[in-house]
Amino acid sequence: MPPAQAGGYEFSLRRWAREGDQPINAALPGGRAIGAVKARLTIDDSDLTQAVSTEAKEIIFRTRLQPGKAKLQTWLTAEDGTSCGAYFVYARRIPTHAS
Repeated sequence: MPPAQAGGYEFSLRRWAREGDQPINAALPGGRAIGAVKARLTIDDSDLTQAVSTEAKEIIFRTRLQPGKAKLQTWLTAEDGTSCGAYFVYARRIPTHAS
C-alpha cells in the first residue's frame, strides 16, 4: 500500500514473523541459519544499511516518504556476500506530535 501522507515511516525487517520471536540468524525446524551481518532497505530515494547483530530479531529503519507509489526492496546479506530478502517487513507511519 503506498503512503497516503508525507512524513516519517518506520520499517522493521525480519526473517521470522513477530509471532515466532526468533533472531534473524536462527535456524528453525525445516530451515537453515543465514548468518546475516548486514541489512539493507531501499525505498523511494532512501538507500539505508545497518549491521545485524548475532541475536537481532529485527532491524528498524526510519525514513521520510512522500505520498504515492514507491518501490521497496530489502536484503539480508551474509559475510560471504550471499543475500536474500527479508521475509517479513512491518511498516508504520511515525506520528507527529503538535507542540
